[in-house]
Amino acid sequence: MDPLHDFDRELAWVFDACERQIGTYPSVFRKTALDYLERYNVFRDGFNKNYICYALPFWLGRTLAVDADICRKISMAGVFKFFYFLVQDAVMDTEPGEYKADLLPLGNLFLFDFLHPYRELFPNDSLFWQSLRQYFQEWAYSTRWEREMFWTQRRIMTAADLKIIAHKAAPVKIINAAMAVLSGRPEAIGPLDTMVDAVLISAQLLDDCADWREDFKNGNCTYFLAQVLKYYHLTDFAALNESLIRKAIYFGDTIQDVTAIVKKNHRRLKNEPKYSVPYLISFHETFLKSFADLFKRVQNQKKAMLTGGFSRWLEKSRPFPE
Repeated sequence: MDPLHDFDRELAWVFDACERQIGTYPSVFRKTALDYLERYNVFRDGFNKNYICYALPFWLGRTLAVDADICRKISMAGVFKFFYFLVQDAVMDTEPGEYKADLLPLGNLFLFDFLHPYRELFPNDSLFWQSLRQYFQEWAYSTRWEREMFWTQRRIMTAADLKIIAHKAAPVKIINAAMAVLSGRPEAIGPLDTMVDAVLISAQLLDDCADWREDFKNGNCTYFLAQVLKYYHLTDFAALNESLIRKAIYFGDTIQDVTAIVKKNHRRLKNEPKYSVPYLISFHETFLKSFADLFKRVQNQKKAMLTGGFSRWLEKSRPFPE
């Protein structure tokens, strides 16, 4: 079982169909839209960060026995949904003096093509639309909460906050509601949402570890950096510097603590009693492997740097890339 390649043929169809649809856009928007399609094409070398946005319909289709043509339509909707929220993020992240408002009309085109398949598949009174509203609300709350708590108050993230942060990707779960309702098993929505939330949390934690330098530079108080503060019994983010962070990585339990959450999430996926999704479990295993590799890399770097002397380690060690 290979969650990253078993559905290559179906995903090739999806991206070709998206390209054809973008070809119907007014000419002034086509190049930018095609740039999105190329930048986030699942077939680019090394691309898998947002794979769940495209492949989840096929993974769930195997569990819930949904027709392959329907899975393709929902996957195509997922591509445009992803692009729509990328536009929202880009506009919200505009720095003073920047101008990105010209993305908004393109975002509306993405929104139309994201919702179109669902309008065909679900009547107005369908449970699907209630779930859609819930996911939009989760995304909206998470986005506003993050800005107020971290960008304004510089509050440190706790384990209890992880689910709220993961809800920045709550629109991924729209696929859960669609597939559950179409399969005649709406009661599956809750368990599927719980499992996908677990995957989204693990994905966020992996990003936090990989991007800690950029987050620290930008003042983003991630859960990973909160574990560094915990190591020093600090509450002030401004008290940190890169040398202290590296020291905590090598001599503290930061990686182990984050990995423990990912392992707990994996147990949650595997222990779902009724709606096991083998492809989702297999996909999450890639996160476990990434953290295992990360821990091994830290141990090797620690050994090498200490062999060369503590001062050399303090100045030149570079977790985690090699």
